[in-house]
Amino acid sequence: MKSRIIIIFYLLIYTLSGKAQSISFLHLTTDDGLPNNSISSIYQDEREFMWFGTRNGIGVYNGKKIKIYQKEKDISNSILYNDIYHITGDRNGHVFIMTNRGISVYDIEKDLFSTITRNNMKAQFFSGYLYAATSKQIFKYNGNKLEPFYKFPDNEGYIRKLYIHNDSILIGSDRGVYILTPQKELTHPITAGNISDIFRDSNGEYWITASSGHGLYRIQGEQIDRFQCKEEDPTTISSNFTHRCCEDTEGNIWIGTFNGLNKYDKNTGEFYRYFKQEHNKSLSHSSIWGLYCDKQGTIWIGTYSGGINYFNPQKQIYREYQASSKEEEGLSSPIIGRMLEDCEGNLWICTERGGINKYNPATRTYKRYLSKSSSCNLPHDNVRAVYYDSLQQVLWLGIHLKGLNRLDMKTGHFTQYKNKKGDSSSLPSNLVEDIIPYQKQLILATANGVTLFNPQTGKCKLLFQDKNALYNTISTIGLTLDHEGTLWIANNNSGACAYHFDSQKFSIYKHKNSNKHSLSSNSINSIYEDSQKRLWFCTNENGLDLYRKETDDFINFDKRKNGLASNVIYNICELSPEKLLVTTDKGFN
Repeated sequence: MKSRIIIIFYLLIYTLSGKAQSISFLHLTTDDGLPNNSISSIYQDEREFMWFGTRNGIGVYNGKKIKIYQKEKDISNSILYNDIYHITGDRNGHVFIMTNRGISVYDIEKDLFSTITRNNMKAQFFSGYLYAATSKQIFKYNGNKLEPFYKFPDNEGYIRKLYIHNDSILIGSDRGVYILTPQKELTHPITAGNISDIFRDSNGEYWITASSGHGLYRIQGEQIDRFQCKEEDPTTISSNFTHRCCEDTEGNIWIGTFNGLNKYDKNTGEFYRYFKQEHNKSLSHSSIWGLYCDKQGTIWIGTYSGGINYFNPQKQIYREYQASSKEEEGLSSPIIGRMLEDCEGNLWICTERGGINKYNPATRTYKRYLSKSSSCNLPHDNVRAVYYDSLQQVLWLGIHLKGLNRLDMKTGHFTQYKNKKGDSSSLPSNLVEDIIPYQKQLILATANGVTLFNPQTGKCKLLFQDKNALYNTISTIGLTLDHEGTLWIANNNSGACAYHFDSQKFSIYKHKNSNKHSLSSNSINSIYEDSQKRLWFCTNENGLDLYRKETDDFINFDKRKNGLASNVIYNICELSPEKLLVTTDKGFN
């Protein structure tokens, strides 16, 4: 067979309108070396080291380990105080750290701190020079000392935040936002809110947060928009108590709030909400106090008491469905077996120790069928096989040591079929590993051979009576019926077999050291036929085998010759002609 095979890395992307695409967050906490899990400020220096300001000092992360800087008694070149308010830098060897005891400057080359001021500063910003402010006075740092720059009028509130652009200064206060022009003229475009952050995006729009519960403001030229939470509308911001903003490399605005992380999509005008959930890849805390997008596009999130969370939106190429203790938030078990889709688009997911899960992608809701559930009488929580009969609206389940089970999806009623000693028409074994349809019957792979099951009568008949065929299919783990009606049988560490129903021809395929075109391994995880009628054999040790009908042998694809991520292949499916998705123990190919 002359066939050009392309095995590609493929990006699985799943989006839902109006609802948050799942994000897999990574975490850094005190267990990883942070001085404290309450994060107030985040900054990346010119070495691309990440600075995390906490309530108990600074953690500097170089991608491998965290170095802690804290106030040391009687040491003049340590930081002034451990409760860090804000961190910024000049990207020329200096990092500025603001606390309520003043501002320290860190010299990267010397690895030393020195003091700029011991006054109680409320804001700082670097734009050519370091600008800093008390409640009523803005200063400019000349490299040696802070010089008075502008005195805020006594009747205009207290300074909380600064942002400088083109010699204009945006001043966040406890009475909203002021703008100081280069001519020292003061305007007051936003008159309410205790301002906690001012951020300018790549389009020149200003995003302003208010910790006082006034929501989120946006300034576009002369236009000012205000975004507020509406509990009944999940496309609005999750909380009116807003803290920080940043922009990702795709132009989305991320907002940290008192209750949740939010992504604002400028194209749709919708917010996507993210909260702490009961699985290990969620946010570690829902209250966000620090937010920063670094040069690589990674977003760093400082939480109130959950340390640092981080992720890269461009690397969120597939969605993870996590197990959770809460039914509404995730799967019942992290160990997943077979799955299928019903006619309504629901996914039925077999698990080990978690029964079967029904997942609705449209609503992102789960329903669990468990042995201890009052809503059903599942006999065991280890579900090994599943088949969906769309005409009868019936789900057939192979349940560990509990035989074949029929779930009527209209009534929720279970019917169980088990092995009965002395009854040759009952199941040959209570361990059913796979179920596929054949004409008006089901073919079952069991621990005592392959059998035909009649759903009308509930009776079984062993498919093979011949001792050789029975011996070679006694531990079948997978079944595939190809386009010609040939049944392919994957056996547990015993190679594969093929059975032609019309001719009743039975063939055995096993690895032979003397034949490079034999099966590459007797350990077969699954067999798959693609749209071009090619049969693929996923091995547990030697990669992927392609069956050649004209020569009745195989071509092998492996890690060394073909660049597979691993030679342990679990399964395969087709995305489009010549594009196959392969799952391995090292991820996707």
